[in-house]
Amino acid sequence: MQNNIIKKKGFATIFAFMLIIIGFLPVVQSVMLSQNITCIKTTYNTFYEGTLSGYVKDPSNNSIEGALVRVHFHGEYRENYSDSNGYYHVVDIPICWCIKNATCSKEGYRTEWVLLPIYENTTYDFTLYPLGPCYPVFNGTLGWNGWYISSVEVSFVYDPEEVAEIWYYYKGWHNYTEPFIIDDEGGITIDFYWINHEGFQSTIIVFDFKIDQTPPITTLQTEVFKLGFRWYAKFILNAYDALSGMAPNLLVYIDDLLQAEFEVIDWVGAEFNFQWSKNFKYLTFEFACYDNAGNQAYESVNGSDIKSFNIFQRFYTQKFYNIFFQRYINHFINLFFNF
Repeated sequence: MQNNIIKKKGFATIFAFMLIIIGFLPVVQSVMLSQNITCIKTTYNTFYEGTLSGYVKDPSNNSIEGALVRVHFHGEYRENYSDSNGYYHVVDIPICWCIKNATCSKEGYRTEWVLLPIYENTTYDFTLYPLGPCYPVFNGTLGWNGWYISSVEVSFVYDPEEVAEIWYYYKGWHNYTEPFIIDDEGGITIDFYWINHEGFQSTIIVFDFKIDQTPPITTLQTEVFKLGFRWYAKFILNAYDALSGMAPNLLVYIDDLLQAEFEVIDWVGAEFNFQWSKNFKYLTFEFACYDNAGNQAYESVNGSDIKSFNIFQRFYTQKFYNIFFQRYINHFINLFFNF
């Protein structure tokens, strides 16, 4: 009797296992990643509950009023100005995977920036350094990591009672008379000095900044392949950026809804394998990646455009299933009932 029970349990286990392999039991959709990719989050719910607050002061610990603190994220930003005590409070920042770029600026002071993870009640204090009677102002769109992602207009702010002339060096020395635009990409250096009304010349002051206006170069390849008894859709994303380099952040969307976040170590052949479903042909798969300056590159493909297996492959697969069952199902039945 005990042997019969063992035989029944053994057969039930084997039969259930075979059903799973053949595909008669439900299968959970899965994702396989290449070794250079780490999954950070597979569901995405953005909560705009992050805050950044703190104080803005000068090197002598005096409060600075009217300093603009701006937090950049996902192509957007939130901002707030410091009050008479130097206190600022930026709200409605998303709590998510990415490091936020926070900047603090005020006319007459050198702009400061920092990369911060933002949570509820994040705090950070800025120290702004005064620039003196003459200094340049850079007007452009500031991206990530101190990079500008637009052309930059350069102008000089100065006290006319102290400053008579301003000379700057950019592709040669020029007497400053009006703002000028810099479109070049890469590292930019501006040297300048000023002369007072008595003819005294200041020391040469150097300002550096970086411009990257070009999104990464990307390609997306897709195909469908078979692994065991299951079909998978393969997505291979290649990305390259010659200036600021590639950031590790990758977002995967389906029909414009963010599904997962990944960290990519090597952008040569980042591979994703999704278990294939016939419903995929009605969906759009989208991949968003960034360079270190914050420029976004975007690739998408419709599920109906992904090369799938044809009717002959489907026929031969079904034929194999039939042969397998014809050969073995009678043996399993006899084993189950003939003790």
